[in-house]
Amino acid sequence: MKKILLLTMIVFVSITIFAATPTIDGTLDGEMDVYKDPSGNFELHWKVLNDSEIYMGLNAKTTGWLSVGFDPSFMMKGADIKIANIVEGEVTLEDHFGTSPTGHKKDRENEIEQSAGKEENDWTFVEFIMPLDTGNEDDKAILPGKKMKVIFAYSSSTDAFWRKHSFRTSTELVF
Repeated sequence: MKKILLLTMIVFVSITIFAATPTIDGTLDGEMDVYKDPSGNFELHWKVLNDSEIYMGLNAKTTGWLSVGFDPSFMMKGADIKIANIVEGEVTLEDHFGTSPTGHKKDRENEIEQSAGKEENDWTFVEFIMPLDTGNEDDKAILPGKKMKVIFAYSSSTDAFWRKHSFRTSTELVF
């Protein structure tokens, strides 16, 4: 009886652990929160995985770059920006910081832990896992349960991160 109970507990814990963490393979899996922009052209999916990590999935009607930024002070200024593209099937995901209302630069450190993505039917999907709080001055802490301003942008014409967006919007979300 004790063996059956122990085996049942091991199976339950294993299922819970593996079901809680999305597989980073370029496809959405599992239940998570989602923000769908009213334009119908951008989605952010997320799931707080534990007390130190968050899963993010960006999906946009573009074959150019796409981005999400956290907690800007004015437009892009001060935002912790994650910007990605897919070129010839290869995902590039960079960690940037908003240096002015309309400019950004690459962070000194990229804390993205895992990433993957795909382009299909004129949509680009990129998913990644990142720390909730890196402690770095170029990054913003995401505090689960607290409202945060989030900015989104993408370029419909280019994969070059320095080129201006063709779409941008913002909202407030609770992670």
